Parts: sequence; C-alpha cells; structure tokens
Amino acid sequence: MTTLKLNFRTTASVLFLSILFIFATACGGDDDGDIQEEEQQMEEEAQQEEQTVLNPNEVINGLIIENSTLINGNAPQANGVVSLNPVNTSTALQNEGFEIELNSLDDISGVYLIIENTDGQPADSYLDIPLSQPFTSETNPKKGIFGRQNSNSQRPLSTLLNIGFDASIPVGIFCYSICVYDSNGNISLPQQVCVTVQSWGGNINAAGNWQLTRYQENYDGMNVDVGLNQQYCFPETLFCNNGGTVNTEYCSTWDYFNFDMSADGTYSISIRELDTDPDYEQTTSTCTEVIVSGYYEYTSTGQWAFNDSDNRLVLVEYGFEYDENGETDSGTYGTGNGEVVFDDPVNINGNNMILTIDDFDDELIIYTFEK
Repeated sequence: MTTLKLNFRTTASVLFLSILFIFATACGGDDDGDIQEEEQQMEEEAQQEEQTVLNPNEVINGLIIENSTLINGNAPQANGVVSLNPVNTSTALQNEGFEIELNSLDDISGVYLIIENTDGQPADSYLDIPLSQPFTSETNPKKGIFGRQNSNSQRPLSTLLNIGFDASIPVGIFCYSICVYDSNGNISLPQQVCVTVQSWGGNINAAGNWQLTRYQENYDGMNVDVGLNQQYCFPETLFCNNGGTVNTEYCSTWDYFNFDMSADGTYSISIRELDTDPDYEQTTSTCTEVIVSGYYEYTSTGQWAFNDSDNRLVLVEYGFEYDENGETDSGTYGTGNGEVVFDDPVNINGNNMILTIDDFDDELIIYTFEK
C-alpha cells in the first residue's frame, strides 16, 4: 500500500494560487460582461433616439443644398404632367445628410422639396432647387473598394440631389415630399418618403477586425467563387487594328482585404489585388496576346452606420489612398462632403459577415468576412 504524504506549505500555496486564479478569472469575466452590457445599452439608447419625431421647421433650416432657395408658404400645386420615378431613401446620417436619386422621362428643370413630420404636417417654408445640369449617366471616376475593379458600368439616366445637414439636425425621424418641374411650370405628383437620421456606429456585432475569406460574383453569365490568393478570370475578345480578333482573359487575385470597424463608428479598409491582364495597345496593334502583371492597392478611412430596420450598412469615406501599378492618388473629404462607398444589405451572424451588392441587372457580388 502506497502512502501519499502531503506537504502542508505546498498544499496551502497551491490552494492559495488556485483561489487567486479563480478570483482573477471571475473579475476579468465581469469586466468583459460590463463592457458588453454598456455597449448594448448605448446601442438601445441610440435606437430609441432614432424614433424621435423631428420638428420640420428645425430640419428645413438645417439643410445645406446647393442653389436652393427657402420660400415661405406652400409649394405650387402639382398637375402630374411630368413624371418622377419612385424615390427610395430611408436613411440619413448625422452631420452628413443623404442623397436622392431622381429619375424622370421628362426634361426636368428643378425640384420642390417639402419637409414634414410623420403625420404629414409641413414646415412653414419649402425649398425650390433649380437643377444646374440635366439628367445624365455617371461613371465612377476612380476605382474604389467594392464592385468590379474593371467595370465601366454606369448609373441610369438620372441626377443625384445632395441633401447636406448642418450640426443642428439631431438623430430622429422626419419625412419629405418631393416634386420635379419642367421649364413650362408642369409639376410631378408629390412623393412622400420618411427618413431616419442615424448616429454613427450602431450594431455592436459589426464592430471588430474582419478579414475577407470568400468572394463571389455573377457577371454576364460568369460565376466566380474564390477565397484569398485564388485567381479568377473573365474572358474577353479584343478587336485588332488589322481587323482580326484575340481571345484573352482579365484575371484578378485577392491578396488581402482587411476591414476594421470600431465601436465609435469609425472604420478603415485596406485591400490589395493582383491583376494579370492583356496589354490593350500591344495586343491590338500586333494581334497577338501580350500579358502584363500589375497590382491595385486601396486604403479607405471614414465612418459607418448600421440601419437595424433593414439590415443595411452604410460606409462614408472621408479619406483614401490608392496605388495602381505605381500611379498613386489620395484625397480627403470634409464633414458633409463624405463619399458613400457602400450602402447595401449586410448579414452578421457571430463571427461571420456577408455584404451583398445587387445594384445592376447583370451583376451580383457577395463578400464574406470572418473576425
């Protein structure tokens, strides 16, 4: 029979250290729980603030719209002779504002904007906004973060009306009625849209450091489903100067895609993409495929907001840097002039986040991230 002899000092020391470990672990767990509870409470308070109905007179006096004129009284009566396609703007951002995309089949000269509360009670004044340019199609002037990097896709014939906010407009809800008019005084029937003014940040589950793990794209009948460091290609036929053709491919590989969202509503994104493409001039002049390799790097900083009602994530860029094969550029945007680089549905489930872009009939892009 083996006899086990215990040293009292050793046993007491082990017991004491065990108690300290348990106590320290328990305290650490309470700290984490307190932080999560505090963040949850802040999110709930922000959601309650967003349900506050704003005074329409205070809202209209806090709007910043280029070339607009504030006119006392009611807007002119509509006759419905000119058209305005449905307007859908559900979210605005504090100190920033929102955009209204206007589409019409008619030659439009301007816009009447009436601010209302949720019961339809208008402000004492309305805004007359002459349009400085006709409806046009717009091509993105620089490569960005999301979407096809080789895409030349354009907006439909439209114009974007930028509605800026000054610091006096708080978080809450207001509505607006909008009409367009032509040079003959014809006015479209009004459309009413209610808007939630959001604070930055929101869903605490969105905060964290996210890494791209999967990229899916459906474009022009082609399906792509890759991870990091996996090449994907799109076939292309180039027409030569001598009348012949060359069948080639435009290929890309995600080197990295880092997406960091902080609980205070700020974000930073850095991406690097490796490309293998035909040299257009050499290929078309010789009618022989000439392939060149390149890269594209982009860094974006700004602020984010999450709309819980429709699970949309909005990213507003205030600074960027990019480097495309040694050609570099950078820029900053002041408050109220940020560039919306993402405003689409997002699905967050634990440590997984899926961003979906479905803006065009022939294009669907899905980004899957993990943290």
